[in-house]
This record gives sequence, structure tokens and C-alpha cells, in this order.
Amino acid sequence: MDQYAVLLSIITLSSLIMVLASKEQKFSMEFHKVDCIISNPRVIKRFECFYEKLGPSRYLSEALFILNQQLDKTIESHIRIHIGTGGKIVKFLDMRVNVCDTLKAGISVPILRKIIALLMESSNFPRKCPVKANFLYNMSNLIVDDSFFPKYTPYPMVFNYTTDIYSNQKKIAIIHIEGALVAKKKK
Repeated sequence: MDQYAVLLSIITLSSLIMVLASKEQKFSMEFHKVDCIISNPRVIKRFECFYEKLGPSRYLSEALFILNQQLDKTIESHIRIHIGTGGKIVKFLDMRVNVCDTLKAGISVPILRKIIALLMESSNFPRKCPVKANFLYNMSNLIVDDSFFPKYTPYPMVFNYTTDIYSNQKKIAIIHIEGALVAKKKK
């Protein structure tokens, strides 16, 4: 390999590293819909979530819930993430976890680990089971931005995040988020 080929390889590799390491995402994240739904009002007294767009790819998120009955070790979460590019929708993640075990031992999926860490920082959600009845659990000032997505994420892309929450194998609540990654608008 001559010195020009080596130099060209070094420049190409350096450029690739700079593009991947740049702080600026090439896409913007948009939320289209966020819902918190009570599936079993005998178990959940109140369940609300809110979001507000603060700027491009930046949202403020808040939520609260009150239970009618204490939830013990039978709480499960069924988490599904679907993504779509070019008209094709694919299942990116589909997993069911015991909430109490996850609070105790953590989770291995990096994006979910990041979400759980941010939830715990911005809320009074329980750090262990049981989850008490007649207590206001509140999440405030959680900032959601495009840093949840790696820089190499393909776009445009739609995403659909759904968590079904179960107690004793009966669905009690649903969290549903629909959004998209779109090309950044030129200034």
C-alpha cells in the first residue's frame, strides 16, 4: 500500500469517527401522542401523564398515579417498541419483566436502563416493592430528548412504545407513546 492510500485511509477513518462522535444529531425527535390509560379502575384510582414540547427534539414529561390497593411482587411490565422506516414496521423490542425484580436487580437493556434511571431521578416512584395504596406517586420535570437514540439511528423513522402493566396477570394500565425521527430542518 503506498503512502497516498494510507493517508486517504486515515483521512476517511478520521472523518467517519468525527461524524459518529459529533454532538449534533442529524434528526429531530417528535412526539405525536402520549397516553396513560387505566385498564382496571378497581386497582388504579388515578393515572395521568403529560408532555410539553420545549424545543426541537426536547420534551418535558410528567406523570402521576394513585393506587386503590397495594401491589406486591406480582407486578409485571410488558414492554414493546416497534419502529418503522420506509413503510415497514418491525418489532425492535418485546420483553416482559417483573417490576419488583427489576427494581431490585436492574435491567440489561441499555435504553431501558437509561429510562429507568431517569424515572427514578425525577420521581418518588418506589425503589422496591410493595407499591403502596392511597399514595400519590409523581414524576416531575423529566426531560426527554434525542439523546435516547444513537447518532447512527436511521431516519426518517416512526416509533411506537407501549408498556402494559399487569398485577396478578391482569392488565391494570397502559403507557403508549407514538413519535417519529425526522430530518432536521435547515436553518
